[in-house]
Amino acid sequence: MSSKNNIIISIILCSLFLSNHVFAAAHDSESIEKKSYNVLCLNQGISLTHWKLQMFTSCKVELTKLLGATVNLHIENISTKALQDIDLRQLLYKRYNGKVDFILTRRKVSSLKMIQKTFPGIPVIVTNLDKADESQIEQSPENIYTTITRICPTRTAKAMVRMLPHANRIIVIAGSDSFAEGLITHAKEEMKARLKGVNIEYWIGIPLADLLKRVHNLPTGNMILFLTMARDSINEHYTSNDVVMKIGAVAKVPVFGIASSYFQGNSIVGGYIDSATIVGGRAARSMASIAKGTPPPHVAELKNYGQYQFEWRQLQRWNISEDLLPVNSVIFNKPNSFFDLHPTAKYILASILTGALILIIAFIVYWKKRSVFINTITEKEKRYRSLFESSHLSLWEEDMSGLVPIIKRLKDKGVTNWIDFFEKHPEELQHCAEAVKIVDINKATLVLHEAESKEELFDNLAKTFSKRSWEVFGLEVASLAQGKRHLMVDGEIKTLTGKTLGILVYIDVLAGYEETLERVIVTIVDRTEKRNLEKELSQAQKLEAIGSLAAGVAHEINTPLQYINVNLSFISEAITEIKDLNDHESSLLVQEIHEAAKDSIAGTNNINAIVKAMKRLAHPSQGEIQTTDFNELIQTVIMLTQNEWKFHADVNFEPSEDLMMITCIPSKLSQVILNLIVNASHAIEASFKETSTKGIIDIKTYEESQYIVCEISDTGCGMSDDVLKNIFDPFYTTKEIGMGTGQGLSIALSIVNHHKGSLNVQSEIGSGTTFTIRLPVEPSEV
Repeated sequence: MSSKNNIIISIILCSLFLSNHVFAAAHDSESIEKKSYNVLCLNQGISLTHWKLQMFTSCKVELTKLLGATVNLHIENISTKALQDIDLRQLLYKRYNGKVDFILTRRKVSSLKMIQKTFPGIPVIVTNLDKADESQIEQSPENIYTTITRICPTRTAKAMVRMLPHANRIIVIAGSDSFAEGLITHAKEEMKARLKGVNIEYWIGIPLADLLKRVHNLPTGNMILFLTMARDSINEHYTSNDVVMKIGAVAKVPVFGIASSYFQGNSIVGGYIDSATIVGGRAARSMASIAKGTPPPHVAELKNYGQYQFEWRQLQRWNISEDLLPVNSVIFNKPNSFFDLHPTAKYILASILTGALILIIAFIVYWKKRSVFINTITEKEKRYRSLFESSHLSLWEEDMSGLVPIIKRLKDKGVTNWIDFFEKHPEELQHCAEAVKIVDINKATLVLHEAESKEELFDNLAKTFSKRSWEVFGLEVASLAQGKRHLMVDGEIKTLTGKTLGILVYIDVLAGYEETLERVIVTIVDRTEKRNLEKELSQAQKLEAIGSLAAGVAHEINTPLQYINVNLSFISEAITEIKDLNDHESSLLVQEIHEAAKDSIAGTNNINAIVKAMKRLAHPSQGEIQTTDFNELIQTVIMLTQNEWKFHADVNFEPSEDLMMITCIPSKLSQVILNLIVNASHAIEASFKETSTKGIIDIKTYEESQYIVCEISDTGCGMSDDVLKNIFDPFYTTKEIGMGTGQGLSIALSIVNHHKGSLNVQSEIGSGTTFTIRLPVEPSEV
């Protein structure tokens, strides 16, 4: 055996060995299910041709129908020479014996003995066994079932002569392999006897390149009958399918054939066809008979082995009438409708229908989206109306589009300072007010203005305006003219019963209406009650802070009182004794009385200063705005809080020289400084209990542009990030229960904001905390 064959056998052995366990597992699992049949398809050739694959597939389809069971195909590509290898046969036996029900193969007589030995007892179905091989088959071969057929090219040739009577020659093409030689021998004998007078020429074993040239040069009047070509005269190997497709591609004359696979690529007109579908179906019927216990004859001769089959497009190409075809001919690809006859019309109509379908779908999608959009808008409008009506805040929906041309006109006149302009031209502001349309108001608006109905409020709208109301409206128009679309301003209104209310006014132009101002929401918040509550809360917190200083302040007052008492006792006794003393002694005593009186006066002044400071801090603020010395204010608070920090901290105050006077409410800012110093003292006290080391509270002031800045730092325990996030929240405290209400920093921030300033904090655990107050020297409004 050649080395080439050894390599092929080795590859096959490896393939079989690797797949053996997979097949066994599949077979075991199938046996559990409904009865199934396994067919081993032995393709005795180098490759699996299209014809053989079609035969195997047709066998499976037909056998499934006949038995009503699952049919599994197992295809093995094994050459006849490879089957002679005993190791390969043993591996095949191990893999398939007892696991397949039938073996299906084609034509190779020489390998049947090997197959019988390898798979004893398994039925072997052999298709397309040529008449020439009949002598090599026993009359009743064990487990072999075959049909003897003789391919008859003469039937195709006779049909060719009938269909194309004007053709004057038939070119018969075949290869040099043994099968082709057998066909040619038989064809020559039959055609000579049955086609007398027909010019027949045989092209045998011509190399493909030369063959294609000769085919291409054939003139009209010739016909080609292609039989088979697996090998040419120079021993080049081919597949018949490839050869006939190439011939069909270059031929200028009609090409006929004898096998169904030749229809591939629209290569042949047709002929009496050895159909793979028919052969596969025939093999399936033999298997079904065996499975049902009525096996067919082991060897049966079949004369009508095929069927006349033709390709409709080739018939049209060569102008062959269907009336000239043999009886019971089958025509492939024949159109059955207008669109089959006119394929371009089908594509045109398909394009039209596709376009129409796209338009319909687009319309449906548009309509659906439109409906969804309308429903969404409607639902949003309902929700908006519900929120609008149920809100506890006073809401006004207004159309301010009438302001747009007025603003444009005034801008064209050169107006830039709108507030000053409206003060000088109140009639223009009145004109702006008349241009605003009130679209709707909610119930809370009626409650706020103490009106019974919308009509009552609209009819008496002028009564709700005070001087401040007109100032606020002027500010609104000015802001809109400057491009602002969101505004918040303090204002006031009058109710229909004459009450004056402090309010916050929010102006919001809705998205999409920034240029036209057609939809504007005005929200009015009643601040009267809120302001009263803030005042009460601020006063309560201030009194709480003063209360915490009471013991220290009492001590600060008690100390001078004690020495005043001692001095007064001394003075009283001295006055009684002075009359009994001589001039020198009385002079000395008078001097001592004078010193005692001087100390007592200083003590009373001290007490007076503390009491006045306490009075200034504790007295409810009436909202008076004063020009204040901020350094002096801080010094006063330091004095009041001395007893809070002097035992565990030192206070270093670094006032800025020539610090500008500040316009403020002094008692309010004193409360801020008081809270920050007390908090700093408490933070240091927590560390002092652990280290017994006195801490430091640094306070310094300085100017920064038109702002006064005060920094209050301590060396206390510091605060974490989590605590820093919440320190300005009302009622938030880190102190023990009863030690604080958590309102100090919240109120301090509110006071600083009210003065148009800022209050910031920086802190680090273990290092301390710094609060920074920035206050404008002259805030626009306090």
